[in-house]
Amino acid sequence: MSNVDEVDYESLKNGCLCETYVQNGFCEQQIEQNCHYVHGDFCVECQQYALHPFNENLRKEHEINCLFDKLTQKLSNHTINEINQSIQCIENNELNDEIYDELVSTSICPQYEQNGRCNEQENYNCQLIHGELCDICKRYSLHPFCELKRSEHVKQCIEDFENNRTCSICFEIIGRVPDCDNPSTSQQIVRSFGRLENCSHIFCWNCIQTWRTTSNSRKCPVCQIPSESIVKTNN
Repeated sequence: MSNVDEVDYESLKNGCLCETYVQNGFCEQQIEQNCHYVHGDFCVECQQYALHPFNENLRKEHEINCLFDKLTQKLSNHTINEINQSIQCIENNELNDEIYDELVSTSICPQYEQNGRCNEQENYNCQLIHGELCDICKRYSLHPFCELKRSEHVKQCIEDFENNRTCSICFEIIGRVPDCDNPSTSQQIVRSFGRLENCSHIFCWNCIQTWRTTSNSRKCPVCQIPSESIVKTNN
């Protein structure tokens, strides 16, 4: 690193965060390249752009402060000494058993679970746990502290997906077809389904083949994203 680079890096490292950008990630001066402050990275805990991108110490300090505020709200009935001990545990990347057990037993915030937003979060008033995003159901339903609850949710999601995959054309459940000899019951039959290569919608193989044959369009009938080929998959 040249002397000039070292000077520039030290200047950035010691630079103050732009308060305007911290609030909502936007700074008018940035557009005109006139802002002389540092624009921070997004902090999930406080929902602000408050993480210093060049100063690891300031970045860590902010993360600890955010966790401190969160724990202070959750442990309002605990003594100051207990809270201070908890912060010491955080700095050592550890949680004492009492705090950990409380976090594990706390339910996921239903409002945050829907779309990753919580009105109480901005004021640090939410007493519930904010879950992590589940890639299957696209909800924030994964408990960040309880592995058992995470596993149970993922297992249930997979079962629901397997049992309720619906063709986006005929709207029938893929994989279960009526038993011809006994219409009142159904049997599991291995049946192929198709998925267009550029989107996640699924269809009965015959349905999507017929649709592509009768339609001149190469777009998905649901999301209209174009795809050149169909991926064939078996249940």
